[in-house]
Amino acid sequence: MAQYEQEEIIAELDRTIDLIDQELDQMDEEIGSIRGYAPDAAESAADRVEAAREKLEDAKEKLNNTRNLLTEFLESATFAANLYDEKEQNPDPQTISEYEKSYSKAERLKGKLLNWINKSTISIEKARINTEKARSKVKIARIKAKVRSDKEQNKKVRINFTLPETMKNDWRNLADELSISVSQMVRNAMDVYERSVKGLEDSGALESLRNLEKMGDNIDAAGEKLDNFLEKKINRKFDPYTGKPVNIAVSDPLPNNSEEKERKKKRIKGLIMMQKCLPVEKLAQTLSIPENEAENIIYELAAEGIECTFDDGICNFDASQTDNIINILDAVIDKM
Repeated sequence: MAQYEQEEIIAELDRTIDLIDQELDQMDEEIGSIRGYAPDAAESAADRVEAAREKLEDAKEKLNNTRNLLTEFLESATFAANLYDEKEQNPDPQTISEYEKSYSKAERLKGKLLNWINKSTISIEKARINTEKARSKVKIARIKAKVRSDKEQNKKVRINFTLPETMKNDWRNLADELSISVSQMVRNAMDVYERSVKGLEDSGALESLRNLEKMGDNIDAAGEKLDNFLEKKINRKFDPYTGKPVNIAVSDPLPNNSEEKERKKKRIKGLIMMQKCLPVEKLAQTLSIPENEAENIIYELAAEGIECTFDDGICNFDASQTDNIINILDAVIDKM
């Protein structure tokens, strides 16, 4: 039997459907593994996968009809080819008439087959596009799950610490007096500490202490900057070799942290507007932070509901979300 181009096209469409089917199965498995950490995002991804499956089922049905038409067309084309050979050997009017009818039927079936191949192709393309959307949703869910998983892991940290020998003896002696192990005594002490902290939180005293501690940190930071600033000015006003004063006017202003933050915001905005994406390496350079911290900021974007894909160190997103991303990053910079 002759090989027709339509057979190859349908076989290729069949392979495409199988690949999409396999990918959707993999997405289902991945969604199941992240539901515990990001249930809402996983549900959203599952809806997308279901929508893609509906499109794929429609494509399968159309391709099945197309495959049936292919069988019918091949039978008709084979019959017409046999009549053609018979007509060539015995060109009587009846044989010629039968051949012409069979040929016309084969041509009609071919036209119908091509139409259904086109329908199947369009339907498979819709399934592929919906699968792309589902893949994007799954990636977002994976990022959100990773952020929350990391947070959970950070809550469960095993802490090992050492004590001076004298303190070790005190702890052992106290544990012996209480008839408990040292580890049990530490756990009990931590329970008392946690209840105390909870009491401070409920009374508002803990927040006051935190504010006081933060104020102290700010004062220390400002003092350090002032020391560096004055040291530079003193070095400029006095010759380091002779110790004699040098007549240089001091006019440089003190460093302004808020101005530095505004400069960083402008740089980040310019980076996003020019690149149409957010490379982790450049984000780290602009904010003067390690790349792993910059990557955590990308995860924060996903946790804030930004739909993005994160591949090869680059966060890609839809242009409609640009303003939201800039606003979130501005808030991150304000907290730095």
